[in-house]
Amino acid sequence: MKKLFKDQSAAREKVDEFLALTSAKKETHVARIRQLEAQLSEEQVARSDADRARTALHERNKLLQGRLDKTHIEVAEEREKLKNEISDARLSKKKLRAELNRRIESEKK
Repeated sequence: MKKLFKDQSAAREKVDEFLALTSAKKETHVARIRQLEAQLSEEQVARSDADRARTALHERNKLLQGRLDKTHIEVAEEREKLKNEISDARLSKKKLRAELNRRIESEKK
């Protein structure tokens, strides 16, 4: 009977020891889970911030690209106006020279 109690006592001690180890492992795992959850939360906040920054940069890029396109159009229009003005000036110059040459020829005759 004493041996049975000793065996039971030893078994209880082993069970208690196992439960203590299991509890310690459980606490370690719970702490690790909490740590990972906190890290995940931080990374989600960082990703959210990065997404907002990327969106803001994208909007800024669209705005600047729109301005650039508008400027390119304005420059092309101005270039075309200048080409027309130069062409008109050359034509006027030719007309004036022709008129001048006619006057000189008529004065010579």
